[in-house]
Amino acid sequence: MARAEPVTQEAVFAAADALAANNVKPTLEAIRTEIGGSYNTLSPLLKQWRQQQTAQATAVLEMPDVVLASVKGLASDVWRVASDEAARRTRTVEEAAEQRALDAESEVAELADVVRHLEADLANAIASHDKAQADLAAAQEAHRTHVQEAARCQAELAASRDALTQSNARNDQLQQELITLAREIASGKRD
Repeated sequence: MARAEPVTQEAVFAAADALAANNVKPTLEAIRTEIGGSYNTLSPLLKQWRQQQTAQATAVLEMPDVVLASVKGLASDVWRVASDEAARRTRTVEEAAEQRALDAESEVAELADVVRHLEADLANAIASHDKAQADLAAAQEAHRTHVQEAARCQAELAASRDALTQSNARNDQLQQELITLAREIASGKRD
C-alpha cells in the first residue's frame, strides 16, 4: 500500500526484513507495494540492504584462527570417539553375524539329517507300497482263480445233481418195474 510519507532507508530495510522473515523475496515491486515510492528511490536503498545482508553472512562465515583451531581439535576428538564407537559396533555386528552363520550352518546340518531320514523313510514307504501292490495283484489273481474254481465246482455240482436226479428217477423206475415183476411173480405163483 502506498504511503504519503517520504521513503527512508529505515522504511526500506524494515519492509525488506519483514518480507524475508515471511519467506518472500524482497524485490523492488514487493517493497513498493508495502511502502510506496518510486523505483529510482527504492533501487539504491534495496541494493544497500542486500549488501548489508551479504556482509552479515560473510562476517558469520569468517571464524577466528583460535576458534578454528579449537573446532579442529574438537572435531578430531569427536572423530576419534566416533571411529572407536563405529569399530566397536562393527566388531559386535561381525561377532553376531558369525554366531548367526554358525547357528545357520548347524541348523542346515540338522535339516540335512532330517532330509536324509525322510528320504530313507520315503524309499521304505515306496518299497512297502510296491510290495503291497504286488501282494494285492497276487491276491486278486488268486481270487479270480478261486472264483473260476468255484464256478467250475458249481457247474460240476449242478451236473452231479442232474445225474443224481436222473439216477433217482431211473431208480424209481426200476423199483416200479421190480414191484411190478414181484407182483407178477407173486400172482403167477398163485395161479
